[in-house]
Amino acid sequence: MSLNGLSFCITNLDRNEVIQSQQIQYYQPIALSHLPEELLNFLDKHQVMNHNYQQVLVVHNNPWFSLVPSSLYDPNCLGDYLKYNAALLADDNPAIDYLVDLDIHSVYIPFTHVNNALLDRFSTFDFIHHSSALLKKLYPVQKQLNSDKAYAYIEGHSMSLSIFKDKKLALFNVFEIQNPDELLYYLLFSFEQLALDPEIINLDLFGAINVNDANHKRICEFVKNVHFYIPELPYQFNSSINVDQIELISLIAQ
Repeated sequence: MSLNGLSFCITNLDRNEVIQSQQIQYYQPIALSHLPEELLNFLDKHQVMNHNYQQVLVVHNNPWFSLVPSSLYDPNCLGDYLKYNAALLADDNPAIDYLVDLDIHSVYIPFTHVNNALLDRFSTFDFIHHSSALLKKLYPVQKQLNSDKAYAYIEGHSMSLSIFKDKKLALFNVFEIQNPDELLYYLLFSFEQLALDPEIINLDLFGAINVNDANHKRICEFVKNVHFYIPELPYQFNSSINVDQIELISLIAQ
């Protein structure tokens, strides 16, 4: 869930089967105040409430977050971690995801008014930040490797970039992108800041990017070792679902 789009994915955990999935992308970000109505209409349109759920997980995708190593984390200073990334309002209540393997806290501002609206449809649910969902999936993969690596998750007009150096998370950031040149700029700038050579670093792409599309072609002009990351997912897919149309974060977060 973001101001740029909405998605959901329903799985049967007993059969490890994806039984329904839909997404919608907006050409222009919607107003924050309209997000609860848009989401509820989206869920009602696809009759999401016709199922009984053992668990509901809501993923908040916005740039109002900061990753804080546990050695620097103080629960009394949540606003201080966010004040350079977001204009905090008096009624903003930061939330925290603890990433155990990385020993990092993701401090973020959730879409609180959306959470409140969802309570009318679901008696209880959990929620996490987009950054937490990605890093929980990527870190177990990366720690098995002996080389530095970058992962770029592309969706709509944003890139979530994770860079691991010396087996540690060196960078995670979300960049707004409007064209392939902006995407390339943020990639190369991030590599430069971490003293990583684009001729050597391995870059894995995933999300809404394909072989030889405009973003892929532009990246390959300057980054030598470019591959596509295919997450291991323990799911089968109902025959009515177009797997290519599933927003990957919906599956990764589960």
